[in-house]
Amino acid sequence: MRRNGPWLAIGTALLESLLLCLARVPPLRAVYESLAMFLLNGDSSLWAGLEDPARAIHPAHLALAWSLRFLAPVLAGSAAIDLAARLASDTPRVPSRWHRHVIVVGAGRLGAYIAQHLRSRHRVVVIEKDPDATNVAWLRERGIRVVIGDARHLDMLERVGIRRARGLVAATGSDLANLSAGLLALGRAADPQFMARVHVSDPRLVEARITDALPAAARAGFSTFCTHDEAARALFASEAWGPILPGTLVVIAGHGRFGRAVLRQLLLHPDADNAAVLIVDQDPNTLTGCPDRIERLACDVLSPDLEHRIAAHAGEVRCLVCTDNDGTNIVFALDLRARLLARDVRTVLFTRMFEWPEELLEGGGALSDIRPISVVHLAECALGARVADWFSDAPRPRASA
Repeated sequence: MRRNGPWLAIGTALLESLLLCLARVPPLRAVYESLAMFLLNGDSSLWAGLEDPARAIHPAHLALAWSLRFLAPVLAGSAAIDLAARLASDTPRVPSRWHRHVIVVGAGRLGAYIAQHLRSRHRVVVIEKDPDATNVAWLRERGIRVVIGDARHLDMLERVGIRRARGLVAATGSDLANLSAGLLALGRAADPQFMARVHVSDPRLVEARITDALPAAARAGFSTFCTHDEAARALFASEAWGPILPGTLVVIAGHGRFGRAVLRQLLLHPDADNAAVLIVDQDPNTLTGCPDRIERLACDVLSPDLEHRIAAHAGEVRCLVCTDNDGTNIVFALDLRARLLARDVRTVLFTRMFEWPEELLEGGGALSDIRPISVVHLAECALGARVADWFSDAPRPRASA
């Protein structure tokens, strides 16, 4: 009711004016009394006189007039609250002259990075739910418009001009929030070439085919991406990884979000058939669903079982320690390296570090021979070359019926 308060108040005043005119009140006074009742509750003598039989007002009209009189203060309060909320809001509308701009949902590191790259070719507006988010000020200092609100609400999308937008990128830390914002935007956009790019880190949400209920034309404008997959793909394309020789054992220690992305991208590698793959995780439930050719070992990374399995392999061993905790990965990598060196087993160790400073791994220190996998750095390098072209004017893929 709050957002419709002003319109309800105007409608009430017009209806009350009409009823007073029917009661033979002069039109100008009818309008005045209808407006005055919102603040002063009107002229009591006039309202008392409405019941005069000489006015011949219909009983139903009289009952409605009195009802509107008592409702008026409520509507006035609702309109005042709505006005105060609009004045205090930090969500200015996108200028009406903006057309074919791009909306980025989320001002975290990923959202800010994408917005910064998109602005080279497009006007960009960022929606961020948290007004105290670190990157809000950083983006505004660089001339990127940021509005505060929840992109899962239609009124927020209307404020940023969804009907005139070219596309939307949902890059918050919540898969469900990203999917919700992307699907809502697709349903409101007017541009036939509108594209929604949605970050989804859990592939099960993609496999659930939640977009099947959308019209074919809308499905063609919807796509997902994942920073973990982007980082894993960039890792296997890097010089540090190189070709996979026949007989190589690839150990993926940790089957969390990044570990699953590493496995997906490894199986797509041109040399994947040259490798034997071992997945290690202390939670056996995470190992279900792996392809039959994948060897699985349910144990801790520091378990002697993994050490024995690696020592028993005659060929090259590449071990990727990629649990979801940076500190745990470093400890695991250092301990595993010490154990294997004590057995004179040589292996190439990679460790996943989300934002660990790579400078700490250089200079001949204890970590110098452990190769870092910086998810953020690899993902940004992989995305940076493509983000600016996401919303080019090239026709989008034709939808299949």
